[in-house]
Amino acid sequence: MGALDGNDEARDLYRAIMANYSSHVRPARNFTNPTVVYMDIVLKKIVGLNQRDQVLTTLLSINMHWKDDYMVWDPEDFGGMTSTSFLSKDLWTPKISLQNKAGDTDGSLEPLDDLKVFSDGRVFAVHPGTLYSSCRLQLHHFPFDTQTCTLIFGPWNHDDKELLLVNQSDSLVIPEYYTKSVEWALIDNNIRPQLTYHTYNPNGYSSLECTITIRRAGDTDGSLEPLDDLKVFSDGRVFAVHPGTLYSSCRLQLHHFPFDTQTCTLIFGPWNHDDKELLLVNQSDSLVIPEYYTKSVEWALIDNNIRPQLTYHTYNPNGYSSLECTITIRRRFGHYLFTMFLPCALLLTMVLSGYLLPPNAPVRLQMSITMLLALVVLQLTIVNSLPASGDLTLITQYYVVVIVITSLSVINAALLTHVISRRKPMAPWMEKVILVYLARAMCEVENRTEPIHENGKTPKRPDSYQHHGVDVATLATETSTLPAAREAHQQTAVPKDIQDLLQNISTDIHLMTEDKRNSRRSNETVIKLAKAAKILNKLAFIVLGILSFAFTVNFLLWPYHSGE
Repeated sequence: MGALDGNDEARDLYRAIMANYSSHVRPARNFTNPTVVYMDIVLKKIVGLNQRDQVLTTLLSINMHWKDDYMVWDPEDFGGMTSTSFLSKDLWTPKISLQNKAGDTDGSLEPLDDLKVFSDGRVFAVHPGTLYSSCRLQLHHFPFDTQTCTLIFGPWNHDDKELLLVNQSDSLVIPEYYTKSVEWALIDNNIRPQLTYHTYNPNGYSSLECTITIRRAGDTDGSLEPLDDLKVFSDGRVFAVHPGTLYSSCRLQLHHFPFDTQTCTLIFGPWNHDDKELLLVNQSDSLVIPEYYTKSVEWALIDNNIRPQLTYHTYNPNGYSSLECTITIRRRFGHYLFTMFLPCALLLTMVLSGYLLPPNAPVRLQMSITMLLALVVLQLTIVNSLPASGDLTLITQYYVVVIVITSLSVINAALLTHVISRRKPMAPWMEKVILVYLARAMCEVENRTEPIHENGKTPKRPDSYQHHGVDVATLATETSTLPAAREAHQQTAVPKDIQDLLQNISTDIHLMTEDKRNSRRSNETVIKLAKAAKILNKLAFIVLGILSFAFTVNFLLWPYHSGE
């Protein structure tokens, strides 16, 4: 049964109304008249603000009502009953959603099962629940930040010619129903209707934009409350003391970390008295009295000053007197050199020491890859320990340079191993460039001296092959004259088997000689490739070594030549 009231009049009313009722059709007898939905949005609590995902969680109670032209009856016909309850599935309900929703939900505002219906056609629905909305955070002044988030409620499938949303109040908060958040203080809130247009429909879409302004709740509100005892003199002078710890926002510039210098300000002034009522005067231009100042372990105080100023606001033509205290501090970087820089510099030294190994040593490539992985892991650890900032810090730049140098070392080792293992001759121009010009530049030119015999002649290169005491090359030369000798001595009868034997010997000697020549060429190619790899390896070592030295020295000398 659709009606929740159990009496006979309610049953009769349900049967009479639902006989020709459809929950799928907008309840307007004149389709040109939009259905007006009145919404009363009540904020009960700010549950939380997820800063990583930038999601605002709020506890809301949304009350809405609209006119259903098909839910009108005469109370006299049903025992004087002016209202009853229906299940939400039996009646048409506006499909309103949180349009900037976040999370797994679809943002739909599904009312409770019970709908309150009056005889004049008014239908009341309630939607209590927790909503998750996206919120663009501005963390510039963290942890003293103020955030403004919006919740936009509207339909997806009805434009303003069919459905209009009207807010019944300009505020989200009813004080007696609002529970304060531990982390966030509610500063301001408002609701305003708006029309949103899409390219696929010339008509607008009615929606309500709820704006919530919240401020992160700190331990104090910044008020300078003096001690209970005030010293008063007969001339009217009153002395008060406020000892304590203050927390102020400071915009950090981390580009030169860990050699950075920061300048922070503290502004003291009244909120409710302008300069016509209250003036602040500094009795000293400095914040520091040396005998009372205790040095910080992490920061060195460089400079400080106090100056009076006037601040103007749009709501008051008079200025507000205040004192601006400026503090300039420099980070003590010794700790960071040992914990961040030194491990990276040692890994870089190990990478460069790999160039002392032969170019084709397999362990060299493995060593470079291991160093690269260690650097990446170390950099991730360092990044997680740094304050969140959009600046590319100096230590991060140094890590990037070292990772690039290590990557080039890996590529160099892989290419040299590939070149040596190919055993293919180099192009003539490449051989000349590497083995002649680069060899001279790298001081890799070999001084060759040929031995001299007693007769003053230089012996030929030992490219012959001795086999059982016989010079194969000489024998090959001599056997090449066998056909001519055969013609010269054709008158001499030589047995055919001896002629065949001599021919076979000649063929074997030619094959042995050619094999020896090919082997010598292959050995020469391997020797040239090994020499070229050695020269290129030395060139890479010199270039990367100079780059490493330059960047390391520049990093260490930064606080001196930058004036930090």
